[in-house]
Amino acid sequence: MLGDGQDGVIESNQVFNIRCYNHDYADGDFAAGIYIQSSAHTVVRGNNINAIDAVNVYGIVNQANGSTFYNNLVSLGAGPSYGSNGSVVGIFDIENSVPNNYFFNSVYITGWSNRSEFASAFQNEGTGALNLKNNILYVDRTGQGQHYTLFSVNVAGLVSDYNDLRTSGTYLGYSNNQSVINLAAWRSITGQDMHSVSVNPHFPSWEDLHTTVVPLNNSGIAISGITTDYDGVTRGNPPDIGAYEISGTPPPLPVPTISGPTQACQGSTGVYKTQAGMSDYVWSVTGMSIVSGGTSNDSTLTVSLNVPVITRSV
Repeated sequence: MLGDGQDGVIESNQVFNIRCYNHDYADGDFAAGIYIQSSAHTVVRGNNINAIDAVNVYGIVNQANGSTFYNNLVSLGAGPSYGSNGSVVGIFDIENSVPNNYFFNSVYITGWSNRSEFASAFQNEGTGALNLKNNILYVDRTGQGQHYTLFSVNVAGLVSDYNDLRTSGTYLGYSNNQSVINLAAWRSITGQDMHSVSVNPHFPSWEDLHTTVVPLNNSGIAISGITTDYDGVTRGNPPDIGAYEISGTPPPLPVPTISGPTQACQGSTGVYKTQAGMSDYVWSVTGMSIVSGGTSNDSTLTVSLNVPVITRSV
């Protein structure tokens, strides 16, 4: 996916099972779920990217300025396509002379490597400011190469806090031309992430980036204009870290209208209709039996009327 232009929105996409069959290490083949090239002030939200296979793999690559990325899910290194043996980067910010913002994203890097290239949940090489808050950046990757949570070439412009930074590797991050062993050392070297944590989010699987880990609950900071999570659940105040709120009530389903007979002769049939395209509802009938339809995805229900007066609900 390539975004180019200005003031665009990339949202609610499922990007998965991308595979580069060449695997030519000399040519540096790569694949990316979302690649934004010079598209300033883009909003990227609510996308789910996973299972990409190439020499070098990127979930999101951004070469634009002044863009905002939030409530995105990125899972690389597992699935029908098994990542790569080269570099694996969840989010790669290449250019940010005007600040880019990364809020409430959940990034999971897993799998293995038999080459020396590093992996990272987030990497930045831009020269300007960059805001990184309320993200889960988790790397659980084995094999050769370093496996960083955060690889930051330019620390001067980095504003990072209220994140979960966690790796199973030797070093948590890379900054100022050196590998950084843990969160305490990262804070000392960068002056960032004073309110961040370093805990295993215990994702159920590479396909499911929900978490119930207590240290992430109510541990974020409110971001103006971002009031819901990936699922549309209202963000708490303070919000949870990551793309999903740990606890909360999903937005209510709209109540459908129902058309059909309210009275009819016993033994006859009746047809009831609600809005097409609605799902996850349960038809309930009294004084009649269902002849056809009536599943959670059916907008039409045909019934046999057993008594003159009937009631119906959905």
